[in-house]
Amino acid sequence: MGSVQSKPRSPFKGMDSQDTLLSPNPSFTPSTTNVSEPCAPANAPLRSALKSPVNSTEIPLEHYIRAVMPTSVQAKLPSPLFRRTSWISTPTLQKGVKSRVLLFTGSFNPPHIGHKLLLTHAFFRSAYPNVIAAIILPSPSPSVHRKAAGIMIKDGRKASDSDFDDVDNGSVVAGARRQNQYAIKRKNRVKLWRDELLSPWVWIAKYGKECYTAVFRLEGLARKDGFDLEFVVIGGTDYSSIEAGCEFWEAEINEVIIGDFFRPGPCRGVDGSLKKLEPCTEWKCLEDVEALLRRVDGGEVGVVEVLLLLYPDEDERLAEVYGKAGKKFSALKGPARQILEQRLMRSGASWKCEHREDGRQMVQFVPINGVGDEPPKVEVSSSAIRKVLWVMTPKEARKELEDVALDAKNVW
Repeated sequence: MGSVQSKPRSPFKGMDSQDTLLSPNPSFTPSTTNVSEPCAPANAPLRSALKSPVNSTEIPLEHYIRAVMPTSVQAKLPSPLFRRTSWISTPTLQKGVKSRVLLFTGSFNPPHIGHKLLLTHAFFRSAYPNVIAAIILPSPSPSVHRKAAGIMIKDGRKASDSDFDDVDNGSVVAGARRQNQYAIKRKNRVKLWRDELLSPWVWIAKYGKECYTAVFRLEGLARKDGFDLEFVVIGGTDYSSIEAGCEFWEAEINEVIIGDFFRPGPCRGVDGSLKKLEPCTEWKCLEDVEALLRRVDGGEVGVVEVLLLLYPDEDERLAEVYGKAGKKFSALKGPARQILEQRLMRSGASWKCEHREDGRQMVQFVPINGVGDEPPKVEVSSSAIRKVLWVMTPKEARKELEDVALDAKNVW
């Protein structure tokens, strides 16, 4: 079995412009083809969009994202924030229903396939009901540069040389300088996330520190209007702790999803088994595989799009089916449904446990790679990608990183 590829390698480029994978419609006629709505100018008037919806029973999540942003950021926001499409609903809050939004924070220096697969598996396989969207919060550039240069603060002090790996023939200072060359600017880290299969349900908070902090006011503002909104935070298994349970709980974030992609963490052994977290109940096996297949069968989400988001290495197999079927998108749905079920069964179900003394604190583990999958030749981590960039030419690095970088051609 092959390793999971970083992204579809454009086998569908031969599709007609009105018959694209990203705007699927079985009829394939110009009048009914699903296309994205045109974006309004970035500086379009927003006052009407920011009126209080107290008398509404539902409201787009976009309303509150715009409302919490500083005026300087509001003028920069595109419209719509979430691309309209037919394969998944536009993120919308409803009164009487708790809506959840995934928060994914990190340096993403650079973002890699492990980040993307954790995001997509968490979204489509969440054990927490009614997850409607995800927000990516890239760390501001200064903090990323400090981290890359080895100037992080630890325990109230500047980290000493011994806190960091020697990456340049015994010279920590020189090594830090070389690392800092690959502290990628936030705008470039954001570009690497761009994906038309993410844009209908993912928004990237890319406008700096003010934007970053404003996001955390979403819950309170929505509740003032009678809408119940809650964040679910996602992260790697390194955020789990055998002794403490989950690090996110210390920040008063109760609902958490963790996952790994060929990177065993504290709660998961090399053999794939889950270790009990001491403050928590035993891990309970979930029925997230069956739940996702029911959503697909009910037409709630598009099966082809979900398959390519969760298992992007299946793009070539779908491309072959597409070609044999006379390039009819509708012919992909049956094979895609079968492949999706096979891959989900191979990776296995999710697991969840909760804090014994506070049942509100829960953590779900979602498996990403399946049994028998071969890991990429480069470790799936941002630091490993940067090390490749330090020692290889651009041409060599692109080839080396094709299975782990989100965009190996533009990771520079």
